[in-house]
Amino acid sequence: LRLSSMKKFVFALTMSLFSLGATASDFAFREGDIVFRSGRNYPVMYISGSTITHCGIIVNTPSGLRVLEADGRVKLHTIEEFFGKNIKKAEMFTRRVTNKRVRIDYSRYLGKKYDNQFSLNNNAYYCSELVYVIYRDQLGMELCTPRPLCRHNVFGLKWLLNKRGIDVNQLVVTPADLYKDYLK
Repeated sequence: LRLSSMKKFVFALTMSLFSLGATASDFAFREGDIVFRSGRNYPVMYISGSTITHCGIIVNTPSGLRVLEADGRVKLHTIEEFFGKNIKKAEMFTRRVTNKRVRIDYSRYLGKKYDNQFSLNNNAYYCSELVYVIYRDQLGMELCTPRPLCRHNVFGLKWLLNKRGIDVNQLVVTPADLYKDYLK
């Protein structure tokens, strides 16, 4: 995915707003925007080598813009709920992939189970898989290239992967993959 100058500008502007102390409600979100946050999810931080540990996608609902996220089950939250009251401005990030208006059919994902196996295409979703699948299946865009889990830093977590029966050769998409591949 190549970035146009406008996409780079929108990203830089967004990052500038957040770094200057703007809150999530200060940014004019649109359907299709991807929101990221840092957190204390140590396995995700360890595997991805990034502090970006969670993501969701902005969707337009009858109640206004909401974040669709896979956290437990797939559900909707307000933007403020997604970012949380205690999160620091430096831990909030957003990505506008396209300047075209998009429409996302989010209802087909609501209530789906969380994917503890981190397996693509099994009708259960982890956060970055949900965003990746929506862009791939509904908008025809490949946001990043899924990589085998073993290409990530899994050395210290093999016990957890074995316990869950997760194959280190399966393809995964981390929140950091969605974020980093956008910057290339």
